[in-house]
Amino acid sequence: SIEGGEKLHDTITTIPGSFKKTTQGLERLIARKQELKSKFPLIHLTCVINRGNVMDLVPLYKYANKLGVNVCNYVVSSPATYWHGKNYDQDHHLDRPTAPVEEIEPKKLSRQLSQIETLSQGFKTKLRFSPNYITVEEIVRYYSNKSSYKDYRCFIPWAKVAFSAYGDVFSCPHYRVGNLNDSSELTSWKSDRIKGFREKLK
Repeated sequence: SIEGGEKLHDTITTIPGSFKKTTQGLERLIARKQELKSKFPLIHLTCVINRGNVMDLVPLYKYANKLGVNVCNYVVSSPATYWHGKNYDQDHHLDRPTAPVEEIEPKKLSRQLSQIETLSQGFKTKLRFSPNYITVEEIVRYYSNKSSYKDYRCFIPWAKVAFSAYGDVFSCPHYRVGNLNDSSELTSWKSDRIKGFREKLK
């Protein structure tokens, strides 16, 4: 993960020198991969879009391509406040309104993202925007606080399940369905708890 230029990256990570450490490690990894003439590991560089790094997005993609990164992924910042601790419980988050995102001047953001899309047509490093399939237009809308969750439907709780290092079972990071160490009913794909969660999303 690279957050932007050196000063911004170190500020966001709160670790002086973390930018140099990250880029040096990345460059050594790619050099070794090329030395071995190996396709693996696939190297995926992520950057969370924010007001402070909007002018760093294009240079970052150019850097990734020059270096030989496989994928450069630009991610929208999430106002969600979740974590994965043992026995965590965040049900109350479901009833809270979503916090507004820090806005970015629409024309400036649109220009930078459009330039990245244009570059991607000739670059070896693949371009990705996350969440998957989000468009430049929707990213600009999102950073203008004009997106609405009512416009979208999340199908993850009907299609996927994940497990944390603590054995917690969940689809949405906010909502723990159960734990692998509990009874089979609690963690069941058809348990009352997961059914209730799906109902909230309808």
